[in-house]
Amino acid sequence: MAALLLSSCNASASAATVNGSVITVSSLNAFLSGASGSSLAACEVSLQLGAQGLIPLQQLRGSGQDTASQNLASTALTYLVDSKIIGQYLKSRGVEITTEDRALARADLASQLDSSAQRLAAASGSSVAGAQQVCGKSGSQILSALPQAFVSAQVRLEAGEEAVAELAGKVHGSYEVVCLNALEAVSQAEANAFHAQLAAGKTFQQLESGGNGGSLGCVAQASIPSSIAPAVNGLAPGAVTAPLEVPGTNGASTAWYILQLSSRSRKSLARMSPTERLGVLSPYFASSSSETHALDAKAHVEIDPAFGHWSPATGVVPPPPPPTSLLPS
Repeated sequence: MAALLLSSCNASASAATVNGSVITVSSLNAFLSGASGSSLAACEVSLQLGAQGLIPLQQLRGSGQDTASQNLASTALTYLVDSKIIGQYLKSRGVEITTEDRALARADLASQLDSSAQRLAAASGSSVAGAQQVCGKSGSQILSALPQAFVSAQVRLEAGEEAVAELAGKVHGSYEVVCLNALEAVSQAEANAFHAQLAAGKTFQQLESGGNGGSLGCVAQASIPSSIAPAVNGLAPGAVTAPLEVPGTNGASTAWYILQLSSRSRKSLARMSPTERLGVLSPYFASSSSETHALDAKAHVEIDPAFGHWSPATGVVPPPPPPTSLLPS
């Protein structure tokens, strides 16, 4: 239906103002032209929005040349408004987003694209490694291939949200990161048998070779599930846990595991991998989200009526389509 005509808009005009600070039509156009410009962009948008399937490119484009759909325009403008609100808040708290912060946020964004691709594939019954298989490129390759104005807007918002989470959790200094291997057993009896073999001299790697497990990667210790954290705390590198019963989720049956600590180290956020860093920040994203919603509610946001109106709860709401009587037959 309604669409934003990229080429005909006055680029210096205001698409929105946030507490008196202008978001220009040109900045919105830059985001939209990147989002609706290719099938790769459509794939990236699908992963970013957590869609249940890949969004066809035609759903992001409007009906005319160089146009974007109204829903995409509203989503894009919400991104820009939220980024502006968060930036103003951080400035009021004396927090500056540095070049390093943006680089870390970009890496985290790439990691999230890969994770979203895995969830999307799992929901469809497929098993893939990440965005490489879903979009034809890895998360980091996607961000390198897409127009930088489009990517930069997303990186700014990600960096801002992470900074708010750091404030909420008073995150600073270094954190303990643990790297784990796992053996999975189908029953307590099999888990006990694995444990007995380890006690008799078999190595974890020898038992892994049967396809029963492997590396779980490295995570912030603070993000380890409470059901297994006590068993992992205090383990020395190379040591293993007793058999652990882990309740299944979404109807899955209980599983049994033996974990081995591969290594333990302390790292600053800047030295962590995206998975490790998000593990440290994840406990604080809920409180930072509440903070962001409160900021949205307090902010004075004005939207050009051509793009809709502002709702603190949902963002930019698209304008209603014109009456059918006004549409050409």
